[in-house]
Amino acid sequence: ILAASKLSDSGNRIMVIGGVMRGDILGTHGVWASMALRTIRIDVALLDSSGVKGFNGPVINEPNDAEFKRAVMERPANKYVLADSSKLHISGVLSYCDWREVDGLITNADADKKSIEKIRKQTEVIFV
Repeated sequence: ILAASKLSDSGNRIMVIGGVMRGDILGTHGVWASMALRTIRIDVALLDSSGVKGFNGPVINEPNDAEFKRAVMERPANKYVLADSSKLHISGVLSYCDWREVDGLITNADADKKSIEKIRKQTEVIFV
């Protein structure tokens, strides 16, 4: 929601999916959000992650978030996972995809290179 409001003057058409509002992340999730998502075209999806340690892909701790992210994964969009370097050492509860299913991981430039190597074998890693 916050990102959408900041992008509203960008000249792009910004759409926000309804659903249950999560105040801690300023976003929506749940069944309504997943249903709405399946009716629209997505060009680029930026997905967050609670962590990546111990899994073959990004993980999330909230079941409704996992369901929503799986619905995103069904869309023919370019899909990127956003995870700062601290997430490389954190595990989670629910995996929502494998690394091979996303176009890349976007992380900060000082991310531990050893932690990145396994991911890099399966998808592109972009440092910012």
